[in-house]
This record gives sequence, C-alpha cells and structure tokens, in this order.
Amino acid sequence: MKTLGIVAEYNPFHNGHACQIKAAKKVSGATHTLVVMSGSAVQRGSLAVVDKWTRARQAVENGADLVLELPYAYACQSAEAFASGAISLLNDAGCQMLSFGMESPQIEPLATVARILWEEPADYRRYLKQGLAKGLSFPAAREQAIATLEGDHPASVLASPNNILAIEYLKAIKRQGAAIQPIPIKRQSAGYHSQTLHGTFASASAIRKHLLEGQSEMIGACIPYNPAILSPKKWHTRVQGYQDYILGRLLTMDLGELRQYPGVSEGLEFALHGAIKKWHTYEDILTAVSSKRIPKSRIRRILMHLSTEFTTTDFSELTLPVSSPYFRVLAFNRAGRQWIRRLAQESDTPVISNVRSNQTQLDIRGRRMLSFDLKATDLFYLFGGQPENIHQDFTQSPIFIES
Repeated sequence: MKTLGIVAEYNPFHNGHACQIKAAKKVSGATHTLVVMSGSAVQRGSLAVVDKWTRARQAVENGADLVLELPYAYACQSAEAFASGAISLLNDAGCQMLSFGMESPQIEPLATVARILWEEPADYRRYLKQGLAKGLSFPAAREQAIATLEGDHPASVLASPNNILAIEYLKAIKRQGAAIQPIPIKRQSAGYHSQTLHGTFASASAIRKHLLEGQSEMIGACIPYNPAILSPKKWHTRVQGYQDYILGRLLTMDLGELRQYPGVSEGLEFALHGAIKKWHTYEDILTAVSSKRIPKSRIRRILMHLSTEFTTTDFSELTLPVSSPYFRVLAFNRAGRQWIRRLAQESDTPVISNVRSNQTQLDIRGRRMLSFDLKATDLFYLFGGQPENIHQDFTQSPIFIES
C-alpha cells in the first residue's frame, strides 16, 4: 500500500475538494487515500452544514478510499491543535504522505515559517513582543516578526488561511516525529474567505453564505451533487436554533462558570458576561467581544464549547499528549476496507465502526473523547429540527461505496 492522507472539513464538499483529491492521488501515486474529517462541529466553531456521513460519502464518491472522523476535542480548536490531532491520527493510521491545498505549490517558504514557529528563536520572540506592544494583532505581529527575520516573501504566506493550516501540519509532523511526506497541491477553487461564486468553483464560505441567504440554486455548478442535499431550510433552522441556545447559556452562566472553558482568558469572561446584557443576537455578541487580538473564530469556538460543556480540564486531559484513542470509520470503499482490516490487525488503536458495541474497547480517555463527538452530533440534529435523529451515532453504520 502506498498511502496518502488528506485533512478536511468539507463544510460543505465542493468541486475544489474533488479536484484536490484527484490531483493529490495523481501527484503522489497513492494506491490508498485516507481523509481525516471533522465531524458534526468544525474548526471555525460552528455546526457543520451537512451531516458527517453525507460529507464522508461525497468524499469517497469523489476519490477517497476511507474517511475517519477527527474527534471533536481536536476538530473544534485552534489551527495548531486541529493540525496536531489530525497529524497524529494520520500517522497512527500509517499514512506515508499528506496532501494539502496551498495558494502556491512551493513548500520552501512554508517550511521556513514552520521552522521559526516551531523553534521560536530569541530574535523571533523579541520582534513578536515588539509588534504586540505596538498594538498589532497576534497574526500581524507574527507576520511582521518573520518578515524582519526572513524577508517579506516567507512572511507573506501567513496571509492565507490555507497556508496557515499547512504550516501547522508541517509543525505537527516535526513535533511528533511523524514519517509523513508533505505533498502540496495548488488550490483550484476560490479564495478561502471569498464570498462570491466563480463559475464552477466557490469557497465553502461563499456556499454557506448563499445557503443562509436562500440562494441555493446559484451553487449547483460549484458542487458535484444535487444541491437539495444541502437542505438550506434545515441549515437555517440549525443555525438559528444553535444561536438561540448559546444566548440562553450565556444568560444563565456566571463568571466562574465561563472561566472553565478553553480560550477564556484576558478578561473574556467579563466581556461575554457584559455582552449578553447589552446585545441580543449571536452575531452582535461576536462583534462586541472580538478585537484585533481576539478574533471571532476564537469566540465561536468558546461558545461551541459552552454547548458541549467541553472544559479546559477536558482539553488538557484529552488532547495532551497528542494521540489517537480510536479510528472512527465514517465511509469507505473496497480499498478503504483493506486499510480498515490492516488497522484492525496491526494497530493497538481500536477501530470504531459500531459505536454501541465497539465503545467497550476504549479506555477511559477514549470514552470521554468519544462522548463529545456524540454530543456534537446530537446537537446537530436537535438544532436542525430533527430530534428523531438524536443518538444517530448509535444507529448509523459507516457508508460503504461499491467502487
């Protein structure tokens, strides 16, 4: 087996993702391709547009062989923690290569930045501190510090969210001593945060925007499946239900309770506690609490953790040190079945294809980590107006695609 790994969210799956899988397989010459994918909650701190099994099916229908779920404990975190969890899972699963999208396929500038961020030399720390003292946001101060050390070209790669994730993958590979070869692929879709549609390509952000605005008919050319699968009405219901629930949580929590959650520092508990008294919508609270130093993505993740009750203690006990307590199978084909069998035979990490029966194989840490995956999925269906699908993790089998 010549094995390739891809880390993704597919929120939602679109033509750019299909192109990446095809290009990665061609460039790498892989015989088996594994996707590690976020489940019901995603890295930006929100519930996914489409359920995890449908997204996994779409990945296999478009070239992947096996899709494993990235546990919530890693998936709904900073880019660094997200990448660390994904690389650990890929490495434990025996991936020899990792493909990721970049604005440019030249990996040298990213490797330079990854080395600096990993080693954190004294000059870098000094320049970073100077930038922060001037009032720059952390990303801006970091970019300025690297530009001072290495020039504008390496520093400029930090301007792209995709490049930031790629840098974190490289850092995680180095930190974990993983024997994984990076395979960069030039992006074939719109920019990460682009809000417009461009022919047959669009960013996931643009697709989500058009779904919320009730313009699902405009995205048909950008996805390799029927747009009805995206269920814009359910997505809108889910977003509204989740946001209303978060408002209720904030209204009933005191400062001590808020301090228990990951990311709540620098007085954020006071900001959140005060914002709910003044503002009455989720988006208004995001705007009121965020700043140059504290981006909205961080606030979203904090609020998501309120909904799943994932505390700072959970984060430290479940994610450190980084390791994979289980392989949760979401979808696979014949080649993927070969990989699953190899994992079952050669790995000490349990393979979870049936939660009800397989969870007994997990240790205490594994059961705790799995419980948050299950919570996120239950909330996905509850807020989407599908309470009958709560506990879907116990009834849904992995999707098998005959190919």
